Amino acid sequence: MARALLAWTRLGRRDPGAHIRQVEVNGQPGALVLDGSGAVIGVMALDIAGGRITAVRSVVNPDKLAHLGEVGDMRALLARRAD
Repeated sequence: MARALLAWTRLGRRDPGAHIRQVEVNGQPGALVLDGSGAVIGVMALDIAGGRITAVRSVVNPDKLAHLGEVGDMRALLARRAD
């Protein structure tokens, strides 16, 4: 889990307005990752069993995110340099 959060944090440095919003994903805790303009760039879902995180699932495929609203340009974000 720590590695996944670190990767998203590094990505967020490329867009200072990027943020993570806590949401429920398929009945489990999760997060919606938004770029500085509020467009969706990813979703993370946690599988929890017995009070422990057993899996972290991440979706960044724009086709699978389109039903959530405007989808950000992940490629453009990745191409930016972090300051």
